[in-house]
Amino acid sequence: MPVKPRPGAGARRVLADDADLRSVQVPLEVRVGGDVDRCDGHAVSVPEQRCPVGGWRNDRASGCRRPRRTRCGFVTAFELAVQDAAGVAIAGRVRPDRIELAAALSTGGLTPSPGLIEAAVAAGVPVHVLVRPRAGGFAYDEADAAVILADVRAALGAGAAGVVVGGTAGDGVDLDLTRAVVDAAGGAEVTFHRAFDTLRDRRRAIDALADAGVTRILTSGGASRAADAGAELRALATHAAGRIQLMAGGGVDPSNAAAVAATGVDAVHASAKAVVTERLAVSLGSGAAAGTAGYETTDEQTATLLRDILRDAR
Repeated sequence: MPVKPRPGAGARRVLADDADLRSVQVPLEVRVGGDVDRCDGHAVSVPEQRCPVGGWRNDRASGCRRPRRTRCGFVTAFELAVQDAAGVAIAGRVRPDRIELAAALSTGGLTPSPGLIEAAVAAGVPVHVLVRPRAGGFAYDEADAAVILADVRAALGAGAAGVVVGGTAGDGVDLDLTRAVVDAAGGAEVTFHRAFDTLRDRRRAIDALADAGVTRILTSGGASRAADAGAELRALATHAAGRIQLMAGGGVDPSNAAAVAATGVDAVHASAKAVVTERLAVSLGSGAAAGTAGYETTDEQTATLLRDILRDAR
């Protein structure tokens, strides 16, 4: 099967057959009948419906909603969480593998505004929009669910590459909401966020989310910080077994990013936050008292360092 380099990617090794793919560690594309399938680091063997190195299968022929981008063991993607225009601009310069776009990350994140989504899409980095209608827990009623689905459609209509959602029902995943989001996404990527970490049986949740067509799960391994749950992250990645991507997040910083990546997850999520301090002349609410105040934003130096650490880990 002929393999062609990505346009504009510079010099790339050209291969004659799939057997050679096992020794290649540069992003390649396979062109079959005019379509392009690729994985992060290896070309995808379309007839075999799987990456020849291992990991994610290519499910185009089966009609599965999972994306064509596939997982190879040595690749760890970097997702940068940003929450304002300054963070969007930094992401445009740092060039992570993708952006998670949210508002109010100090609350765990809320759905961002249409204007911020538009600005992020224009930055030229794949944007995955957090859709969370309120702070608090993840058990949603019908009114909440209707807002979530409307926001999913709006985000994707604005050019987002994917959405980030999560809902619980009792001790498990809210599968009705999850399936409705996957359907509304229309083939775009769907990430299930850290609502996953509140669930009692995370392995059962992996099975349910994989069956529902979710692309990936964001998890700290059930701990407050992903760096404190290395054994659990390894076990979850093993249980996922290529059926769904695992992305580790929660307290990831330059001091622990390499160790988190070494657990075998598909991606690492970090916000690279810094606090900007200012003064408020009057009280604006229960969370914004008069006096010294501050807000979180993206720190470019930290984001760049995280990017470099994770690329070195590949």
